[in-house]
Amino acid sequence: MGNPFSSQVLAHLEHDAVQVNGFVALDGSSNVIGYAPTTPGGIVLTNSYTRCKGLQKSLGPAGALLYQPHTGTGLYVFTLDEPWFALLDGGITFTDQGAVAPLATYIDANVTNQTANIGFMPGNEVALGVSTVKCTFRNTSGTLTNPVASTGFWLNLTLMRSGIV
Repeated sequence: MGNPFSSQVLAHLEHDAVQVNGFVALDGSSNVIGYAPTTPGGIVLTNSYTRCKGLQKSLGPAGALLYQPHTGTGLYVFTLDEPWFALLDGGITFTDQGAVAPLATYIDANVTNQTANIGFMPGNEVALGVSTVKCTFRNTSGTLTNPVASTGFWLNLTLMRSGIV
């Protein structure tokens, strides 16, 4: 097995773009559930685990989260496993939230390993920490609102690995 980030895995007109796609599972308090434990006798849940390689090193396994991305109402802050040059695209798709008003989703990021002089590339918001992806959820009046508890969302990030423009 090789490093999946060492070869192009996505055809894209930008130089050397890679997709990080995954599912973020939420518990009964809208907190993120970690990835499936690998130790024998790991906890077993009645709903899904988070599965999103590329942003799970700092998350950790369910039951032993290293860092909880749900940092406030309607606010989730993820740390990427590796730094990148740019965020070319980002999207969030909910699982069925039920009979509730739909939420608007937003992604802001600093995908680099720097907080100053990071240039003109998209996804390089200097106000955020290094390798950070911030997801916000707002209701129709613009108020930060959590997704429905015990559901989840799909997160899709297209990241540029090369500085060649």
